[in-house]
Amino acid sequence: MERVIREYLEPGGGLCRIFPQYEYRPEQLRMALDIAATFQSPDGVLVAEAGTGTGKSMAYLIPAAVMGRTVIISTGTKNLQEQLIHKDIPLLNRILDKPVRAVLVKGRQNYLCRRRWEMFIGQPEFDSVRDKKLFERVRVWAAGTATGDRAEMDFLPDTSGLWRHICSRRDDCLGGRCTHFSACFLLRLRIAAQNADLVIANHHLFFADATLRRGGAVSALPDTEAIIFDEAHLLEEVVTQFLGVHIGYGDIIDFLDMIRRWKPKRRELEGREWGLAGVLGTVEEGAGLFFKQFHSGEGRFELIPRWNDEADRMATVFLERLAHLEKELDGEGLIPEEFRGEWKMMLRDFAGRIRFFQIHDDSGMAWWGEHAPVGNTIHASPIDISAEFPGIIRTPLRPVILSSATLSAGDTFAFFVDRLGINGSMLETYPSPFDYPSQGILYLPDHLPDPNHLDFYDRCAEEIVSLVDISEGRAFILTTSYSGLNSLRTRLQDAIDYPLLVQGDAPKHRLISDFTRDIHSVLLATISFWQGVDVPGEALSAVIIDKLPFASPGDPMTRARIDHLNAHGGNAFIHYQVPAAVMMLKQGVGRLIRSRSDRGLVAVLDHRIVRRQYGRMFLDSLPPFRQTSSLDDLRTFFTGQTGRETRAAHSG
Repeated sequence: MERVIREYLEPGGGLCRIFPQYEYRPEQLRMALDIAATFQSPDGVLVAEAGTGTGKSMAYLIPAAVMGRTVIISTGTKNLQEQLIHKDIPLLNRILDKPVRAVLVKGRQNYLCRRRWEMFIGQPEFDSVRDKKLFERVRVWAAGTATGDRAEMDFLPDTSGLWRHICSRRDDCLGGRCTHFSACFLLRLRIAAQNADLVIANHHLFFADATLRRGGAVSALPDTEAIIFDEAHLLEEVVTQFLGVHIGYGDIIDFLDMIRRWKPKRRELEGREWGLAGVLGTVEEGAGLFFKQFHSGEGRFELIPRWNDEADRMATVFLERLAHLEKELDGEGLIPEEFRGEWKMMLRDFAGRIRFFQIHDDSGMAWWGEHAPVGNTIHASPIDISAEFPGIIRTPLRPVILSSATLSAGDTFAFFVDRLGINGSMLETYPSPFDYPSQGILYLPDHLPDPNHLDFYDRCAEEIVSLVDISEGRAFILTTSYSGLNSLRTRLQDAIDYPLLVQGDAPKHRLISDFTRDIHSVLLATISFWQGVDVPGEALSAVIIDKLPFASPGDPMTRARIDHLNAHGGNAFIHYQVPAAVMMLKQGVGRLIRSRSDRGLVAVLDHRIVRRQYGRMFLDSLPPFRQTSSLDDLRTFFTGQTGRETRAAHSG
């Protein structure tokens, strides 16, 4: 395998021959060889931090392709999935003697259910006038699609309620009993995945599938001989979600709406009253009374202090109504047995989750809630996943690769491997090929007030005005909170001479498109824009960060982890809060330099990075930019570097 990999990646090799712009990268070759060696060991685990520009995608795709066994590649974002399936793998197949068969697999809710579609067009019910207007376009798509993948409909907004009526759902899937089974998009996808060499999935799907396997359910993903997790820095939060228990008001309403949408047609009732209508109403009322007990504001909150006697009483009332609905299902003769059985299983699952929260005596869980427009959701999440994570990814035993540009903090992987329980793994760093000292400059002002000072955002805004004037717009302003975003928006919207785009004013993809198209615009955004966002071309020449991205200690999940570490003799600030913030800062800073021709500035407006002892870990983790606290140095850096001279090319 080593010889073949060298033939593809060394100077004059396969990639050079079919891709003239390809540049030989020694670290890419070293990473590919390390992955190949890991694949040779059934218990091999490689933690691979690959700096921006290393070419990590091809570094793992080539060994995966030439290994001759089925490999799952799991990503953290849809953007990377699309890049792999539409760009990287087609390029790979141009150099391989035998092209690989690759299949992109998403969660079932991304695919059209033919049976639900047939039911809907027979008795359509629209949530909005907009959905009614879009219906004919969806009908045309449904008649011609070969995949059933919602992503093909770029005209259907994410907020459309139409899709939830027609997408595939596990809770009402009839499997082999369905009259559309042979033409089912999910069945076809599962068959294609079983026959594929590379299966492209995402972390959420992978661990949802692992949860199904543990429960004995049919798996959506095939058995594979190796796993590659790209964007592995996102794994802890995803796994925490799937190892926890949660239930929300929206879950109950979706279930009740599903039954209501199934309601027999008038000719089937023949004058009979549909007996479930009133019962469904009482269950909905009970759900509302129960979930309203916990919170009336916004965001996340601690659950246990709000679980008082009244909340417990409302939980009991809600459970009684769920049990009543289950009993009524047996007496509703119009309901086919396959639906009745599935719905009763769902009701028992809901009841089991509510009882779990009523007991809430597991000290290893964080108990919290979250408010959303559709209603409250309550969660019980494991504080520490390190004992369970290795067993999930190593069942069955197989080599595992975990890769990202941000897995270390300072000069150690300890935080990442400890959180996931994968100590003993092979740990390797593959540095970026970029010339950071000449391509970028790190601005660390020493005259701004403490981030907690009342005047911080006033002074911060003044500094940003100067910075975007120097960079001629072309800037990301990244905040660590929505309150910071709103504070800066108020102060900047009339103070800068460049178009200001703000997160929330339009969908994320639209903002990135507008920012890229309007070369001198400025984008103001918070955490969701810190990672997985690449801006091609010359549009981005400055990344400005308001504060070090420490997770709020008021967040119930963060607080539970802090208390847990401190209670067990650790120092949560040094061993959890700082490393987590370091990895997030690396993600934000990584938005700037994406190719050898990129140039620009990074500004961190939080003076703790230079005044506090722990700031050294942040600085040691960032690319080796030249550092300055002088605006004049920035002006000199940008002298003559305007427009296309600054970011003339962008190879990603």
